Amino acid sequence: TAATELLTRLGADRPLLAGAVLPGGAPGPLARVDFGLGDPHDAARTVARLEFRDGRRLMYKPRPLGLHRWWNEFLAWFAHRRPGLAPRAVRVLPRAGYGWTEYVAAAPCGSPAAFYARTGAQLALLYAVDAIDIHAENVIASGDHPVVVDVETLFHPALASATDGGPDPAVPALAASVLRTSVLPVPLFGEHGAVDSSAIGGRAGQLSPDELPAWENPGTDLMRLCHRRAPWPGGPNRPVRAEGPGGRDGWSHGPGGSSPGPGGVDPADHAAELLHGFRSAYRALLAHRSALTAPGGLLERAAAEPVRLVVRPSQKYARLLTESLRPEALRDLAARRGAFGALFEDTGRPVLRALAPYEREQLLDGDIPLFTTTPRSRAVRSSRGDTIEEALPGSALVAVRAKQERLGEEDLRRQEWLLRASLAGLRPAAEHRTPGPAARPPLPAGDGAGTPAAGRALALAVSVGDQLLGLACAGDGRLNWPGLHLLDDRHWLVHAQGASLGDGYSGTALFLAELGRATGRARFSEAAAQAVVQPLPRTLRLLAAHPELAARVGPGGFHGVGGLVYAAARLGPLLDSRELLEVLPDAVTALTAASAAEERADVADGLAGGLLVMDALHAALEHAGLERA
Repeated sequence: TAATELLTRLGADRPLLAGAVLPGGAPGPLARVDFGLGDPHDAARTVARLEFRDGRRLMYKPRPLGLHRWWNEFLAWFAHRRPGLAPRAVRVLPRAGYGWTEYVAAAPCGSPAAFYARTGAQLALLYAVDAIDIHAENVIASGDHPVVVDVETLFHPALASATDGGPDPAVPALAASVLRTSVLPVPLFGEHGAVDSSAIGGRAGQLSPDELPAWENPGTDLMRLCHRRAPWPGGPNRPVRAEGPGGRDGWSHGPGGSSPGPGGVDPADHAAELLHGFRSAYRALLAHRSALTAPGGLLERAAAEPVRLVVRPSQKYARLLTESLRPEALRDLAARRGAFGALFEDTGRPVLRALAPYEREQLLDGDIPLFTTTPRSRAVRSSRGDTIEEALPGSALVAVRAKQERLGEEDLRRQEWLLRASLAGLRPAAEHRTPGPAARPPLPAGDGAGTPAAGRALALAVSVGDQLLGLACAGDGRLNWPGLHLLDDRHWLVHAQGASLGDGYSGTALFLAELGRATGRARFSEAAAQAVVQPLPRTLRLLAAHPELAARVGPGGFHGVGGLVYAAARLGPLLDSRELLEVLPDAVTALTAASAAEERADVADGLAGGLLVMDALHAALEHAGLERA
């Protein structure tokens, strides 16, 4: 039925297709139609690829393409101002509720430097219009151009989460940053590891972070369903260099054509080009934002276009569908509906609670749930036509206009830092080893207070402190920072700093407070107080009230409760903070719970870290006149 409908539409649109999408006259007889490209939505409708006997191909998309037409207009607007940096557009033919696009084929790259400069410029454009989901499968490296072939998630509204730890200004700042686009490397973690599906970092051959359904001994009497990690096929998102006289020039042309081989080009090697492209496009947006935001301007022309609302990752939906096919979930409708009960769990995101019934109904039909909105609206529409009024906290168009007003050198520095930090995550984590005597750098002359070396060290510390203040995210009377976190000793993740002393806001605040004391500069001490006085006592009281959480965190000095207790004990007197000093009895309770069943003895995560805090804790209790621990 779907094939018949598609071919009927093709026949009706053939004159327009020949002129508007397929150059060179009529396409000739149809040779092949491939369905099932992408997730099934709205009664199992999927993207389809048409191939004609003369070799030309065409994409059919069962959704409105007005937003893609707007994106092409935005690219043309940018090309007029920065012609050398503009990526090419995809020709589209929108129809009522569906549309056609040209087929974009991967092609060898003549200049990786030009490709990554355009990638950086395109990243700035996507950032400016709050795009998400521009991952490896939605970008094709076609020559020197990173071509985005799916832009249904521009003007995507932010869906904030509430937490027991209170508001964290770094979380919404990161949610509105360049990282939200999925262009930059961001590992997606599962039970067995991580995968990077970003447009820049995504490569073929990575194993899925979770076990997926698979068949063992297929086609035999021993065939059975099992679960195992599967290799990710990747996509043609990373450029491959054209074959030269000597062969393939070190580039791998394997599945997806996306993995540089020995001697190939690593995206991290082109950080300078990425930054140049991003910076140039950002400043073009800054210089011409009045034209973009003016009444009737380019942004307003997107106001009524349908936007896909991604409320949960498609992988989560797919996993729920897989679990719902277990025999116990297929006995009756009630059991099958119960298989989707996780949709109704409280995750601190009100919009999910409102949309969960509509998600379940679509999943019961075997679809990946699909919701849409428009940039100017707060209403959400399901694929079945249900409208949920005022489901969103605000209008995406209003948020994008506000972002345009925030553009400036301070925001540019923060986004550039995030870009560099995420690219650094492409490198494997280095081993920490003490170098031999021959490899150690010589100590600077002088090592006492007041010596030239001490003066230089303090000047460097002040420089670091000022950089930290420049990167700080502020809101609700609190400061926090984005940070690089090493997870499972292999993967770097750019994330809002948590509470830990080793890589969280407690350690950053302790540095700033000590710097304020050493220099007498109040700005450092004030920033330290804004970072910890609200959230650290709240976190310690939460851990004291829930000993099972404290036990899971552990007593360690760098990554455990011990580090939090040390930070409170040191920062209380340094900042003269009653809030930090008064929470110390709860801190002792939390540390006791964290240590009760701990078997590790190391400083970072184990008992030694918990023990080392006791001296600072005793001193702080005496300072506050509280009972000794």
